[in-house]
Amino acid sequence: MQNINTNKIEIIKILIENTQLGNINWMPIKKIYRQRKLEENNPDIYLLISTNEWHSCDLQKSFYTDLNFGVVYLLYESSESGRDGTVIEGYNLYIQERDEYGYLTHSEVKSLGYDDETLNILSQVIINYLSREDNTVDRFLQNIKKNFS
Repeated sequence: MQNINTNKIEIIKILIENTQLGNINWMPIKKIYRQRKLEENNPDIYLLISTNEWHSCDLQKSFYTDLNFGVVYLLYESSESGRDGTVIEGYNLYIQERDEYGYLTHSEVKSLGYDDETLNILSQVIINYLSREDNTVDRFLQNIKKNFS
C-alpha cells in the first residue's frame, strides 16, 4: 500500500491533467454555499466553508468538482490557532466519497493536506479552466452589438 503523500500527489496530477483536457468540470464553491439546506444535507462541507472566529474559507478562491463516485474540494482556508495566534493560510484538498446509496450526507470529508506547490498549480489550472468556460463577456459583447448596431 502506498503512503498518503504519494497517493495525494498522484490524485493531484490526475486532477491537473484531466482539468487541462477539459474532462473535469470544476465549479466555484460558492455554488454549494448557496444551496438550500446545505447544513442538513452535507454538514461536514457546511462547517468547512462557513466562517467562524478561528477559521474562514475564501469562497472566491475555492472550488469543487463532482466525480460521480465522490467530490473533490479545493478550499482556500485561513485558520488561526486559539493558543498562540498562529495563522495558517492556503489551499487544502479534501475528498468525500459517496455512500453506498450515492449520498454525501453521512460521508466523511477527508483532508489530503494543506498548501503546497502542487495545490497551487492545481488552483491555477482550475482558474484557467473556469476562465475558458465563462463566456459571459463574449455574450454581453454580442448582445451590445446586436442592440446598438
